[in-house]
Amino acid sequence: METGTQTDFVELSRFRPGSYPALLNDILTSPAEDPSLLSSSDDLQLPASATDWSPDQRFADLEARLFERQEKMSETLRSMTHALDILSKSVHVKLQAPTASLHTKPPHSQLRPALPQAYDGSRGSGKNFIHACQAYFRLRPDQFPDEQTKIQWAMTYMSRDRAQRWVTRIYDWEMLPANAGVNHFVDWDDFRASFRKEFFLLHAEAVATNILEGSAYFQGSRNIDDYLDEFRDLISESGYTSPKTVVVKFRRGLNMEIGDAVATMAVGRPDNLDPEAWFEAAVRIDQSRATNEAFRKAIQPVPPTSTLPPTSEELPETAEEQLTMPDVHFQPEENSEVLDIKGMLADEVRKLIRELSGTKTPKTSGKPQESNYKAVTEPIQ
Repeated sequence: METGTQTDFVELSRFRPGSYPALLNDILTSPAEDPSLLSSSDDLQLPASATDWSPDQRFADLEARLFERQEKMSETLRSMTHALDILSKSVHVKLQAPTASLHTKPPHSQLRPALPQAYDGSRGSGKNFIHACQAYFRLRPDQFPDEQTKIQWAMTYMSRDRAQRWVTRIYDWEMLPANAGVNHFVDWDDFRASFRKEFFLLHAEAVATNILEGSAYFQGSRNIDDYLDEFRDLISESGYTSPKTVVVKFRRGLNMEIGDAVATMAVGRPDNLDPEAWFEAAVRIDQSRATNEAFRKAIQPVPPTSTLPPTSEELPETAEEQLTMPDVHFQPEENSEVLDIKGMLADEVRKLIRELSGTKTPKTSGKPQESNYKAVTEPIQ
């Protein structure tokens, strides 16, 4: 039994995709290697009435018969190619079991990547769920020895709402007697293709294209990083591949100051056919502008503070809020030409200035407040 298994494996190995060109070459060249197949064919026999035909008529009839036979051979070749494609898929599935034992077991990883969140079947988060699963597969390959383990692991997190009902239908199909021992999905790629049809956004390409044709994606007050992230997603979903179109759309949504700065760079201006260069230049200019603004704010001069004495309106009204001043009283001496005003109140200084300048003192209501300050005078030396 073991010998038969090894023989089957060797025979199946002959039909690997790499040997298909040689097999097709054998099919195409086989009629030429045996000319008797063509000479003995009844399709090429001239009718009895051909004895009266001219050489041109015989040549035209033979040419028509050869063309008809060539069409039949082309149709047969297409059918055989289609059969080989189907056979290759079947052989690929059968070869998975024997070749799995030939692969070395991946080393145990100490990483602890984040697990995907429970998925409820919403189309808006379907792509994120698949990406989270694939990231976990790459970081912990030691936990997934085969494709079916990946599929079953991912389906355990589809435990809510639409996702749960979809998984239930898959398990119900596999439990049917006619499908006993058969997996619903051949491999992870097959599962992902079915998942995409069921849980990805419908018409995502058209929606992204409409957004890029409008102005809703413009940068506005956002920073360049947020704008660039959204723009990359829109380009990916819209299917735009022309570098020039991508650059035009990106520049159109940029703030005018950044776009003009990139477009007028004297040295190192990015080419209009290089989107990545435009992305990098826009980020660099935005960061330089932010750094310059921070520098300008740091060196901005502080406005000077006023050193004038407070007016009567600014003085405190209550006794508790009165300023503490030296206990002196203004009493100028006779024949004194030098006056020390250190101990005078602000109102007394203003009054003195008005008297010296000839300005009348404004009338004030109420009895003027007596001052307890003493004047200090110095005689002329």
